[in-house]
Amino acid sequence: MKIISLYPYPRLALVLVGCGLLLLYFLAEIPFEVQAAFFIISILVSGIPHGSLDHLVHHKNEELSGKRFSKILFLAFYHKFLFIYGLIWILSPEFAIIAFIFLSAYHFGELDWIWLKAKDNTLLKVLSTIYGVALLSNMFLFHKSEMEPIIKSMNGYFTLEPSILEILYESRIAFMSISMGLVIILLGIYIYQNKMSLKILILALLQLAFLMIIITKLPILLGFGFYFSCWHSILTILSLKSYIWGKRSDWKSCIKNGMSNSIIALLLVGFVVFVMGGFNELNSMISFMFIGIAVLTAPHMMVISTMFKHTKPQINSFG
Repeated sequence: MKIISLYPYPRLALVLVGCGLLLLYFLAEIPFEVQAAFFIISILVSGIPHGSLDHLVHHKNEELSGKRFSKILFLAFYHKFLFIYGLIWILSPEFAIIAFIFLSAYHFGELDWIWLKAKDNTLLKVLSTIYGVALLSNMFLFHKSEMEPIIKSMNGYFTLEPSILEILYESRIAFMSISMGLVIILLGIYIYQNKMSLKILILALLQLAFLMIIITKLPILLGFGFYFSCWHSILTILSLKSYIWGKRSDWKSCIKNGMSNSIIALLLVGFVVFVMGGFNELNSMISFMFIGIAVLTAPHMMVISTMFKHTKPQINSFG
């Protein structure tokens, strides 16, 4: 079992960044173009690169499992899921969006709650999944009006029909209350079962409250941009660095090994956006970046989930 550091101070720094973003938004009106720039730049700088070390993570996973690493098999495995999920987006975008929520739910929840990992993690897996579904569902429901022009920009390629999301939007306050109530109940049960301190419960509730405020109060481009590119991606990169290189502060190797994959991913996303005509209109560019994130999530989450099975988080003041 490999021990990884959970870097409590970067987490606290990200909380401060998020609070600063909230304060800026409430004090001054942030133009849509600035929000879009923040979203796109953050995706390019950390969102896409945070999956660029998956080949090294998979190599370490195989090593710890006593298996022989094959780069060819890894590439076949990785691109198989990229192709299948990309095809789903073309055939049924509404189903693809729902699939994205459920696929990403456990992945996001797993990282957000890894610092609570104990011996029996069955309940933690359930908590992580329900938390992730609640987080993403509330994020989209509370910003339905902002998402509509982005989704409509896909209509030249996809046909989106009204769905149950319309009904959920009308009851979004009740949905949020019920979903968050369920998360808090499961969180309390898990902490009680594993005999964790009241301090841990308070920290967990503060993290939950902070992230829910971020995703519901900030516009979708700022809220999702911060959660995915800042909170999730930066914390993932730090965890991967600890998993692959241990305590060594080997940022040179981290950048060197991830640079080529990041460039390839950026070129592929750019090519798709160009072919689809996404550069002609800002909402189209944003919509295809959402799709790119969703497609890349499928194989990435499997690699990272396997990594966490081989790890034991380093207990500290924030985890």
